[in-house]
Amino acid sequence: MKLALSIGLFLLASSTIIGVCFFGLPETFGSLSLVGQKELTAGTYFADRTTPSEIRRDYVGTDGGAGKIRILIVPGHDDQYGGTEFKGLTEAKLNLDISERIAALFGADSRFSVAMTRDSHGYTADFLEYLKENGSSIAEFVANSKNVMANAMHKGLVEEYTAGVIHNSVVPEVGRRLYGINKYANDNKFQLIIAVHFNDYGGRKKSAAGVYSGFTVYVPEKQFSNAKSSRAIAEYVSGELSKYFAISNLPLERAGVVDDQELIAIGANNTLEAASMLVEYGYIYESFIQDKVTRNLALDLMAEKTYTGVKKFFDGNFGSDNFFDVSLLPYRFSENLKTGMTGKKDIFALQVALSHDGFYPPAGKSRNECPLSPKFAGCSVAAVLEFQNAYGIQNEKGFVGVQTRAKLNELYALKNTTLVRVTEPKEEASAGTKLLH
Repeated sequence: MKLALSIGLFLLASSTIIGVCFFGLPETFGSLSLVGQKELTAGTYFADRTTPSEIRRDYVGTDGGAGKIRILIVPGHDDQYGGTEFKGLTEAKLNLDISERIAALFGADSRFSVAMTRDSHGYTADFLEYLKENGSSIAEFVANSKNVMANAMHKGLVEEYTAGVIHNSVVPEVGRRLYGINKYANDNKFQLIIAVHFNDYGGRKKSAAGVYSGFTVYVPEKQFSNAKSSRAIAEYVSGELSKYFAISNLPLERAGVVDDQELIAIGANNTLEAASMLVEYGYIYESFIQDKVTRNLALDLMAEKTYTGVKKFFDGNFGSDNFFDVSLLPYRFSENLKTGMTGKKDIFALQVALSHDGFYPPAGKSRNECPLSPKFAGCSVAAVLEFQNAYGIQNEKGFVGVQTRAKLNELYALKNTTLVRVTEPKEEASAGTKLLH
């Protein structure tokens, strides 16, 4: 969440926590890995702590019982600092809701070991005990890391990344906790950190939905030690999410996966050894988040695509035996649907099913214009018309009646891959075609 672009607090690496000074650096400093002095050039100062091939090799080892891939899920904000909110729904609650779903999916997979920094009772006892016992070492860790980074920038060995989104400054208490999470992750040898958030932006009227929509995955800027593995995993996660959810149409987030030097949660000042990503799953005011029925369905789907993306990074064949790529399908449609209906599970399932075969969003529309929605309205009507035209359904134009529902159930209610299907492999419209400023 951005300053002037977003109102999310607590993520910027602020120099107000501990002062910065310059001094000469050895080749290793604390937990920081540095490239040998003879090799130093701008942008290559920090040596890789993990690479995609190394973490994939660790995953292969789990099949033989040699441990598990350790994942730490960090639900952003908490009961005291709730993040953004819209119409009584707080970001902290949303973050926890989806984090618990993500954790459940990884927890059910024997190749992974998963932990969270907080749950429905607050911060976990293990993490709180770590903060209590390691307060002084965390402060030293932050000071050392900032000194290394500041000195490297001062000498031109690390380039300041200025092309990214501007974030709000962190309050000291939260900054210390976020850096504490990073040291906790390092000390406990976690291999992947997933920080969970929902988005907003500055200047939006409190009671009105904003103009931006979609998800973004933030990763450490390419000069950091954990950048390569972070981006490699994030690209898979972004690819899976984008099958059903819009990529943010905020101008600096349109790439889907965005480099950042300043977010503490992904290793500001090169403070994380593990691969890391911060996922902004959408803007808190988006209709599918605000509607209770579709919110639960959407959170399930987002969690599933996050898990699937990580799995596909490790195993490119994951899910290849399944005709449908989401657990919501197969789905049996039970209701007729017409314009004006809202908050029905059948509406959400219809949009997911039509997305699977390329009918949703309809031709000429982007996912930002036609996101998954609780409403059976213009986007759903147009997509249903395309579906009906493709299958020769003549008597139910733009609504789901008996004939259309029968065809939907024929195609999507069974795990049947032998049916002759019509697909619409059309190119999606640009996310910015109707962007408001």
